Amino acid sequence: MEEGIKASDPIEAIKNSMNVYDGKIVVKGVEDFDLKNFHRIMVIGAGKAAARMALGLEYILGDVISDGIVIAPRGVKSKPKKIKVLEGDHPIPSNRNVENTEKIIELLKDRNEMDLIIVLISGGGSALLTIPENGVEVEDIIETNKLLLKCGADIREINTVRKQICRVKGGKLFARYIYPSRALTLIISDVVGDDVEVIASGPTAPSKSTAKQAKEILERYGIWSEIPIRVRKRIEKAIIEGGNAFNIEVFNKVRNVVISSNIQTLKAIYGKAVMMGYNSMIISSRVQGEAREAGKVIGGILVEAHENGIPVKPPATLIAGGETTVTVRGEGSGGRNQELALSVAKIINGYRGVTFASMGSDGIDGNTDAAGAIVDWETVSKARGMGLNEDEYLRRNDTYNYFKKLGGSLIITGITETNVNDLMIGLVSRGY
Repeated sequence: MEEGIKASDPIEAIKNSMNVYDGKIVVKGVEDFDLKNFHRIMVIGAGKAAARMALGLEYILGDVISDGIVIAPRGVKSKPKKIKVLEGDHPIPSNRNVENTEKIIELLKDRNEMDLIIVLISGGGSALLTIPENGVEVEDIIETNKLLLKCGADIREINTVRKQICRVKGGKLFARYIYPSRALTLIISDVVGDDVEVIASGPTAPSKSTAKQAKEILERYGIWSEIPIRVRKRIEKAIIEGGNAFNIEVFNKVRNVVISSNIQTLKAIYGKAVMMGYNSMIISSRVQGEAREAGKVIGGILVEAHENGIPVKPPATLIAGGETTVTVRGEGSGGRNQELALSVAKIINGYRGVTFASMGSDGIDGNTDAAGAIVDWETVSKARGMGLNEDEYLRRNDTYNYFKKLGGSLIITGITETNVNDLMIGLVSRGY
C-alpha cells in the first residue's frame, strides 16, 4: 500500500510528464508549447492532489509562472511559493468553495489569446470547484450532493447531474472563463477508465452527457422528487433548451492530459510484490459495483488461489483497484473500502494465510478518519468472539465502529494529497 501511495505522488507525476526544453514546455503525448508565444502563464486548479501538483509544477516551471490559484481540501500540507492554495470543503460543497472558485474566475478576467492557462485537476475537484448555475442556490447543490452520495450512484452518474447545476463543470470553466486563451489541463485520474469528461466533472472537457440523462439518473435512484425544486427546474429547463451554449470548436484550444491513474499505481504495487518474492497478478483496475457484492467476488478469488492455486499459486499477491459504491441505508459510520474489506473477511474466514486490505488512495474512506481496513482469515471469528455480528454492522453501514471495536484493522493515513481511486491487495501466503 505504501508503495502505491508513493507511486501516485503528484510531484513525481508532474516531473515524469513534462519538462522545459529549448524554450518550450514539452508534455508527454501533446504538442510543445513554445514559451515565446505567450505573454503570461497562469495556473489554476482544484482537487485533492491540486496543492501537491502545484508544487511539482513550480519545480518544473519556476519563475515562468506569472500567477496562480488552486483549491484543495482543508488540512493540506503542501504550500507552493507562487501558486496560492485556497482550502475548501469536501465531499460536500460549501459557500467557501464558491468564494474560492470566484477568486479563480477573477484571476482569469483579463485573459487574452497570448496567455497559456495550465489547469491542475484531480478527484475532489467536483466539490471544490463550484459556482451554482443561474436559478440554483448553494444550498440546493449541497442537498443534491448529499442525496447523490447516499443513493448508490457511481461517480459518472453523480457528475452527470453535477454538470447540469454548476457554471464551471462539463467544459464550462474553459468555454466561459478561459477561452480565448490556450489551456493545458494536467489530470490525475480517480475515475475508472480515466475519462477526462468525468474526472472532477470535466471542467475543461466538452460534455457528452445531457440534462435528460441527469433526470433519468435521479429517477432511477428514486430521488428525483427529493431533489430541491430549483435543481429540478434547472434540469427541466436544460432539457427543453437542449445542448450547450458554447461552440464545440472552442475546445480546439485546450489539451487534456492524464498524467497519473490507478493502473500505473497498481503496476508499482505489482513490482514491489514481485521484488518481495510473491507470485503476483493484477486482477483489474476497474472494480465497480456495490462494495459488499464486489467483496464476495474478490474474497472468492483469494480462496481459489489458496485452495487450488488459481489464478496464481501462493505465495501470491492479487492486486486490484477501482471504485465501488455504497447504497447507504443505515445511520452508521464507514466507507466503501471498509464495507469491501468486511465483505471479503466473511469469505476468507478460516482460510489460514489469507489477508486483504482496501484503502482510498486519498486517505479518506466515507465519513470516517480511516482510509480503509486490513482483514485476514481470523478477523470475523475474532469479532464474533467479542459479540460483534458482521451482518448487523453491514446492515447499518457501520463498518468503522465494527473495526474500531475489533482493533488493529483500520488503516489511518491522514490526507495523502493524491487520488487515484481505491487500492486493493490480497495476500495468500500458504504454500500450494
